[in-house]
Amino acid sequence: MKSPANREHGAGQRLENNSMLQARAKVGNGKAKSPPGAEINILGAITFTAAPGGYQVEIDVASGKLAIPAAALDSYAACRRELLKRHAVRLVLWEVEDCRIAREARAAWLEAVDIAVQRGRATEVASYLKSGELDGVYQVRFWRGTFWLWRKGWYGELPLSEVRSHLAGHLNQHFAKLTTGITANCLMQLQAQTLLGSHVEAPAWLPGSDAPFPASETLVCRNMMVHLPGYLDGAERLCRPLTPRLFSTCGLDFDFERDAPAPVEWQKFLQTLWPDDPDSIDTLREWFGYSLLPDTSQHKILMLIGPKRSGKETVARVLRRLVGERNSAAPTLASLGTNFGLQPLLGKTLAVIGDARLGGRADLPQITERLLSISGEDDSGD
Repeated sequence: MKSPANREHGAGQRLENNSMLQARAKVGNGKAKSPPGAEINILGAITFTAAPGGYQVEIDVASGKLAIPAAALDSYAACRRELLKRHAVRLVLWEVEDCRIAREARAAWLEAVDIAVQRGRATEVASYLKSGELDGVYQVRFWRGTFWLWRKGWYGELPLSEVRSHLAGHLNQHFAKLTTGITANCLMQLQAQTLLGSHVEAPAWLPGSDAPFPASETLVCRNMMVHLPGYLDGAERLCRPLTPRLFSTCGLDFDFERDAPAPVEWQKFLQTLWPDDPDSIDTLREWFGYSLLPDTSQHKILMLIGPKRSGKETVARVLRRLVGERNSAAPTLASLGTNFGLQPLLGKTLAVIGDARLGGRADLPQITERLLSISGEDDSGD
């Protein structure tokens, strides 16, 4: 029968023969339970110390040592890169009789660390989003395959390269060596935590938000959002502060002023166009108001007919500036008959066709069908 010293030496020898594991074992009572104060050390970076309430974990990273309880192990996980880039792992185990127990212990700790890594990345992304939280919601949304950032009233599309750069800048504070794998995993977490279902049609109130009025009737200005029908009926309370809870991809570039002066020069210009036709002036004014909202319930398209230099382009230019250049498109009539003719209209509230001319090769039935589908709010053109 071997002496305790020989048994310890034999166990340690067997462990050293394993190229992936080096350890030394102390013989005890045959149980794999660590007494208080015993340590399990991985790479010199993570130390698990048995304690009455569980294990005390000490993580030694590039920025220093961080001591956390085992129950909160998922709060930081920058250690996995160290585990993967080394070929040997050193364990200091107590009361281990053979290599099998040592291997099981090693596998258990690596699995725990791997889970902590995944939870840690989710926590890091949540921290990144929390830093930009406003009104109880994140200012970033992942909608229909694209990231959208709230920009003081409206959401603008954010290039993937810019999102990756912002996220990497945040992760650099916690990772000594940031790899493409870590960034990719965190980017996937960012998509999951900010996902807005593709079934949502903008404008819309975010899930869980208390909608004070219909989103489709909300005018987003630079200083506030206004329920336009309610305000025109005299309800001052329907003017609200801007909030990212309203998911809208369109917003005006100027402030909303309750006591704005009358547009004297604009009224003079319209009088020169229609000196004896007040109905045309009223119709144009109504159309300008109709264009402020993403509403096509009237199922109408406005056509301005007149000779050259009769003010048509001036009216169109003012309307585009009112709605906002980023909210408007300027397709040609012939382009609507092509395979991707409607693509420039995505996310826009106004389309201005400057000159309705068609060549002999234009697909007139297809163009007509596209125009009917836009005004009729359907895809069939009926």
